[in-house]
Amino acid sequence: MTYTYNICIYFIIHVTWDPNKAEINFEKHKIRFSDAEMVLYDPFAMTLEEHVVATEQRFVTIGSDAVGRIIAVVYSYVLIPSV
Repeated sequence: MTYTYNICIYFIIHVTWDPNKAEINFEKHKIRFSDAEMVLYDPFAMTLEEHVVATEQRFVTIGSDAVGRIIAVVYSYVLIPSV
């Protein structure tokens, strides 16, 4: 007998960014960070680990934003102490 299980794991992402870097990114790529954030919620997105840069583990996720553009997002996780 074979059993099939569907497991859903939900997690909360709190996304923050530097406003100055966001403005520079918009001028350079015409993509707002708030639009690029949607890539992190794309169920079909692909994520790769980058090398550790300056003691920071970075990730690259390629996926679609809310209007269907394919975007590559480079980011890192920051541990936020629980309250």
